[in-house]
Amino acid sequence: MSLLEVVNTKKRFGNLLAVDDVSFAIEEGEIRGLIGPNGAGKTTLFNLISGFLRPTEGKIIWQGKDIAGTLPNSVVKKGIARTFQLTTLFKELTTLQNVLMGYHLHTGTGLWQQLLRTGKTRKKETELEEKAVGLLDTLGMADVKHTLAGNLPQGHQRLAGLAIALATEPRLLMLDEPVSGMNPTEKATTMEIIKKLRNSGITILLVEHDMKAVMSTCDKITVMCFGKIIAEGTPGEVCNNPAVIEAYLGSGYSNA
Repeated sequence: MSLLEVVNTKKRFGNLLAVDDVSFAIEEGEIRGLIGPNGAGKTTLFNLISGFLRPTEGKIIWQGKDIAGTLPNSVVKKGIARTFQLTTLFKELTTLQNVLMGYHLHTGTGLWQQLLRTGKTRKKETELEEKAVGLLDTLGMADVKHTLAGNLPQGHQRLAGLAIALATEPRLLMLDEPVSGMNPTEKATTMEIIKKLRNSGITILLVEHDMKAVMSTCDKITVMCFGKIIAEGTPGEVCNNPAVIEAYLGSGYSNA
């Protein structure tokens, strides 16, 4: 059984069919790329999977159960986390405080315990802070844990968004343009982090326009255009597919 299956899924906005009868499956432990030109339907598909939109038709099967239309917070609790094209941070909070927000789902303490600051709550907060610091250290951000998120450079803000998603302890991590705005060194570092996350047991689905990053990282790539899947395969198969070259990569593309 696949970890995630999108089955005959459509999303209509008025007369626009943004996602048009899309079906694909992601196996546990893979890094799957989702590419295509602007307006292809990639982000809409992300929103359908993560619960921010309800499909007009079709199913989103997670571990054998249809979760189409499930609210985003419930999707996260089921083990699916995502980042966004525009980094959504609490800019007036520190990097560490932002990551702790991601861990909030796993506090295991009730409202009254949090309000009354019980011993159990204080112990849990200490444990979560230690986990958050360790996570930031893994991402190479321990030295900015007390920096206000709004003061971080763009590359670090993208990594902070990744850290928040990881703090929800997902089985499937959906990354929307994870290296956007980064310099070449930051891009290479981030893609290596993504590979390490997969090796730690997290399945990855990513949208990215940087083809060097996609081709060097993904096990399999799904290509969308005008709401439909036009190709699917390994990086080598996709970059040599005439339909993909015509619709997205261009005739001058080289995977060298």
